[in-house]
Amino acid sequence: RQIFFFFFNSLSPSSGMPILSPGKTYTIIIKAIANGKTISRSISALNILRESQIKEIKKEVLKVDNSFVAPKKKTYLHLSILSKYHLVDDSIALMESQREFNSNDAKFHRILAETYFNVGLLDQAKNIYERAEVIANNTNDSAEYMLAKEGLKAVVSLMNSQSLKP
Repeated sequence: RQIFFFFFNSLSPSSGMPILSPGKTYTIIIKAIANGKTISRSISALNILRESQIKEIKKEVLKVDNSFVAPKKKTYLHLSILSKYHLVDDSIALMESQREFNSNDAKFHRILAETYFNVGLLDQAKNIYERAEVIANNTNDSAEYMLAKEGLKAVVSLMNSQSLKP
């Protein structure tokens, strides 16, 4: 994984952006800076897929779409495909689109929180881990409760360590 830092007001071919290679994952960090201070930060992973990978993903997704499994199971199968190819942003978009239908599913919320955590979106991860913990507690799902609690502890610990940095 390569990390690039660019400072620009607009993205253009002349901005110094490298040529991205298929089969590689790039981390994109976007910072909004005002008066010399960072006021906002976003981290995202960008995967440049080979044409063969795109075909394979389409084939796997089509197989899931044509299967006779419950919609929730299809969502988890789609997530597993996206995860296999490290398509984090797509995973988040899929989960956010399904969140309303899974409002009382602790596992669903925990997986979404883990995804946010893995890309460094700690505030979102913290909020969703808290929601997963509440759902798991209300549904007496002790295994998910413990996983959500552990995830929340990791997020808070990382947030605290980052706030101590100058």
